[in-house]
Amino acid sequence: MIFFRYLISVTVILLSGVLLTACNSGTPSEKIWMPETDGVLSASVSNTGKYVLLGKDSGNANLWDLTKKKISLLHSWRHQEENETSGIIAVDLSYDDKYALTAEANSLAWWKVSTGKILGYWKLKGIKSIAISKDGQYALVGFRDTAEYFSLKTSKTKYRFKHPDFIKTVAISNDGRFAITGSDNAEAKLWSLKDGKLLTTWKYKTKLFSVALSPDGKYAMTNAVLGETRIWKTKDGQLLHKLPPRRVTIGSAAFDSTGKKLVSGRVTQRIDLWAVKSGKLIRSWLPKKSGDWRPSSANIIEIGFTEKDKKIVSISSNGIIQRWNSK
Repeated sequence: MIFFRYLISVTVILLSGVLLTACNSGTPSEKIWMPETDGVLSASVSNTGKYVLLGKDSGNANLWDLTKKKISLLHSWRHQEENETSGIIAVDLSYDDKYALTAEANSLAWWKVSTGKILGYWKLKGIKSIAISKDGQYALVGFRDTAEYFSLKTSKTKYRFKHPDFIKTVAISNDGRFAITGSDNAEAKLWSLKDGKLLTTWKYKTKLFSVALSPDGKYAMTNAVLGETRIWKTKDGQLLHKLPPRRVTIGSAAFDSTGKKLVSGRVTQRIDLWAVKSGKLIRSWLPKKSGDWRPSSANIIEIGFTEKDKKIVSISSNGIIQRWNSK
């Protein structure tokens, strides 16, 4: 009975979000691409706005070039287990667009973008989440009860970060100072990449769903399933803002290069742009649906600032890529 009441409340919240956003269509996107129409499990947006990397349930990781008049496929990567694929569950692009990281449930691959060649391959059981460092030389990989931060060049683990449950979301700050991990045990943890020590723990009532760090490492964002979206100061771990609404699931979020703005994409088809210092909403957008009435058909699975923060690129689970003007 408890589960039934919870299910009803979730349904009401999701439908309320859909009806609310249906009343306000928002400013349309500047550009729409639809290279993949189904089977998209994961995605990453390049900082420059040149590429998007889409992980498919077929086992392909497709790198698309957005700079041409017509979107073009630059590389299509697969892991070694051709007949045992679990799909590409997580992908990430380095800040300079030079390297890519792709993960299946039991394997990890490191790629060079310019040539498409594989640089490293690891069999690692139970991968849940990944992030690549700014220079593309280190990976943070979340597993069942630990996250490992290791060198992609030497395969040597530098730090192990412990959690009591599955680590579903991870991030690394571009300045190389911090890592953040979010777990099914309803905790987000902030770690030092200088000595591997735990700096602070932020607790929720439900499973963590998304985390993000500002490039300069000053701020962190955390969100749990149907929970609050919170912005924290990494210096002392203190809360800066709780962003409305009180119950929301954020599929992806990112800070701009200055740490002054945060963009978040809800799983109920809405994108919000926030001022970090004030916590105020600047504007919102509604992504394109693949149908007139399919509330769950286009969750935001990746979002990021591009082109020196002038643009925002969002990717939905239906494979629709959109570019928005952030100014």
